[in-house]
Amino acid sequence: DLISVFFKQTVTKNVDQYSLRKAYEYKFIRVISLEGMAIYSLLNILKQDGKLDEFDSEYIYKIIDESGRIASIYPDYLKYIPKETVNFTKREAQVLALLCSGMSMEEICEKLGITYAGLKKHNRNIYRKLEVKDRADAERKALQMGLVHVGQ
Repeated sequence: DLISVFFKQTVTKNVDQYSLRKAYEYKFIRVISLEGMAIYSLLNILKQDGKLDEFDSEYIYKIIDESGRIASIYPDYLKYIPKETVNFTKREAQVLALLCSGMSMEEICEKLGITYAGLKKHNRNIYRKLEVKDRADAERKALQMGLVHVGQ
């Protein structure tokens, strides 16, 4: 279908933007913008890269505006997160999984046999690598990136 073709074309940032051209040909706005944050993010990246210059700016603006509205209503639906490489140590990966499982800091220390200061050091490294400021953001980003899974 058109949306899956659009995703395949834009996620890989192919120069040939066949699917967007087809959508433009039929003036599809709503069908594309319903994908919310995924389309909003992709179009903004493509716009910054100058890959949307061939399209009518008003058309692109309408899609970006409408997908932004949808994204504000459903912020996590198909949220596009580029595949990032995050290199955790084995211990950092263990800590992140336990953080996301809901264990307290004390429980994590006991389970891993490490001190509280050692755990704080691992947390700082995890936050830095994920580019977040706190545990809640680290958990959210790890889940979105597929680094951990609910119930892990």
